[in-house]
Amino acid sequence: MFAMKEQSLLKARYAGPVRGCFLAGLLLFAAGAANPATAVPRSEAERALASLPAWFEANTGQFAPAVKYFSRHGAGALFVGAAGATFRTGRKSLDIAFAGAGPLGPVEGVEPTGSRGSYFIGNDPLQWKRGIPHYNKVRARQIYPGIDVVYYLAGEKLEFDLVVAPGADTGRIRLAFKGAGAARLDAGGNLRFADGLRQDRPVAYQETAGGRVAVDASYVIAKNNEVRLEVASYDSTLPLVIDPVLHAGYLGGDQNEIARAIAVDRQGNVWITGSSASTIELPAGQNPPHQDKPAGKKDAFLAKLTPDAAGRLSLAYWTQLGGAGDDEAEVIAVDNAGFVYLAGSTASGDFPRRGAPLQPDFGGGTDAFVAMIRPADSGLEALWYSQFYGGAETDVAYGVAVDSAGAIYFAGYTISANLKLAAATQAANRGGYEGFMVKVTPASLTPLAFATYFGGSSTDVITAIATGAGGEVYLAGYTASDNFPVTDDAFQRQKGSGVDAFLVKLDLKRPGLDSLVYGTFVGGDDLDVAEAVKLDDAGGLWLAGYTLSRNFPVSPNAYRTVVAGGADVFLTRFDLSKLSSASAITYSTYLGGAGADVLYGMTLASGGRVALAGYTFSSDFPQTGGAAVAVSGPKAFVSLLDPAKSGDGALAYSALFGGTLIDAATGVAADAAGRLFVSGFTTSLDFPVTDGSKKLSLGGAAQSFVVEVAPDR
Repeated sequence: MFAMKEQSLLKARYAGPVRGCFLAGLLLFAAGAANPATAVPRSEAERALASLPAWFEANTGQFAPAVKYFSRHGAGALFVGAAGATFRTGRKSLDIAFAGAGPLGPVEGVEPTGSRGSYFIGNDPLQWKRGIPHYNKVRARQIYPGIDVVYYLAGEKLEFDLVVAPGADTGRIRLAFKGAGAARLDAGGNLRFADGLRQDRPVAYQETAGGRVAVDASYVIAKNNEVRLEVASYDSTLPLVIDPVLHAGYLGGDQNEIARAIAVDRQGNVWITGSSASTIELPAGQNPPHQDKPAGKKDAFLAKLTPDAAGRLSLAYWTQLGGAGDDEAEVIAVDNAGFVYLAGSTASGDFPRRGAPLQPDFGGGTDAFVAMIRPADSGLEALWYSQFYGGAETDVAYGVAVDSAGAIYFAGYTISANLKLAAATQAANRGGYEGFMVKVTPASLTPLAFATYFGGSSTDVITAIATGAGGEVYLAGYTASDNFPVTDDAFQRQKGSGVDAFLVKLDLKRPGLDSLVYGTFVGGDDLDVAEAVKLDDAGGLWLAGYTLSRNFPVSPNAYRTVVAGGADVFLTRFDLSKLSSASAITYSTYLGGAGADVLYGMTLASGGRVALAGYTFSSDFPQTGGAAVAVSGPKAFVSLLDPAKSGDGALAYSALFGGTLIDAATGVAADAAGRLFVSGFTTSLDFPVTDGSKKLSLGGAAQSFVVEVAPDR
């Protein structure tokens, strides 16, 4: 038996349909990767993504007028103005001003990154901002006569260089800090503030024909708490650079951002979505600003990482989507035409809407949303379609799919009794927490092509959706309803325990109840939860999730036919041509160790293999190759199974990622070259990365990661 703590976490998760596990309400989007010395051997990992480089974006109306440039960073957010900057992290704010500065020159972005960002905030398209260029640095010119300041972010440090032209007076430079408390000098000449902030003793130098020449510089604290710079003699005919370095890695870092899903397009671009609570200031008359605090407002975000000629990934696109309330993207899908599809939930009555509506007004509480974005398009046209859907209570989308005709399907759960329905299979909410499914034709004037409740008289949640080539729709999830709508030819007609997984096939060309073609329970003598569903090219359907059942249906050719411990991951394949027969399952296996193992993501990979990702409490979770990662609390895992093999030989690859605290994988995607990309989040300070960089947020605060591995190398 596994620990009661682990069991209660799993049981509590399904007391109500809250899909985000016990590690809910998480933090900052960045990229990290496993250190090959401690997690994945270098021979098995092509590379991993270290923290995403910070960028600066120009203020084109998305922030208050005083802000000229903005940067979102692992340690917080930086707002650059004409005469100083404001650094915000969590509930703390530090103003850095150049006292007595003026007249002021222009503030300019320098070193373009080539990437761009967008803000689809609110329901007024005239207020949406798109195509905002990103820069590595910002230069504020002439803060004092002949003196510029250049802002940039390097690793865990906020840096600003004072560039002094020949003949300019360094004695005019006076730094004023507000929000950090009283300043003092330590024995090394570093500035120490009452709030714990430290600014290193300045480094000054000149570039000469013979190389860089150091110039001695130090701080002097005035009576009014301003800080002057004292610079030794130097060649006044040459420029001088003074480089104060602000260490802000552990000042706060409690923003709420989390990557929830990941996808790869056929060009090899990696797309990530989730929710973001980074600080955003908006001009007067628009939505209230989002605050940097754990329970603050959240927007959905979409990020794109694109490979260069060498295959290294870099940020190429970032956009936010939301309104005045909390907005969270849960799932993502991509197609071959460059479109990205998101679904999730919104509490914003002013959620940005584009295209014909699914319903006249915001339903109330929390509505589901669906969005269709093509980042390659210019202007406001990047947002092709965006609408909410829901009733008076809570409605959340957990699955999204698109068919070959461009119709969008999304599904999840609702507790609303007044959903707007169309050609429904089930016309009413039978059990409070009920599944729902919607088909949208975004180019139509009446886009609500199909909408239905689906479930029994107890809790029913749809967690995943897939569409077939013939227009059929497959739904997966979990149910506590004894009268869940299963068909007479079901593989399993009776529920095996209090909560079972389920698989449903709908044919939307048929009317009403006739659209239910197939429905079955999938489970054993304890809790069983399906989290993912995929169709393969050989007429099979893959279902994945996790189970506490000791008699979950497994096949003789499984990797593991006996449960390893408490909760194990399961992977099951159904032959779609044999759904009504006892031989419907062609492959089914357990995966896990002696503790609790929970799956969040599944994808089909090269060579007929299947990749699985989630988190584990098991100290004996199977790992292949290299040094194993020790388990102290939940660790992220990614595993690759080859169903053409049985027993131990079926485990083609398996690795854990993490540090000393909480680490969980939320999704997995594969490209044509066989590489796997895993999204997730960590609260650990020591999540290992290949470049040795440190986590910038506080221990216990979460930061998202992306890990790339090449199992065949």
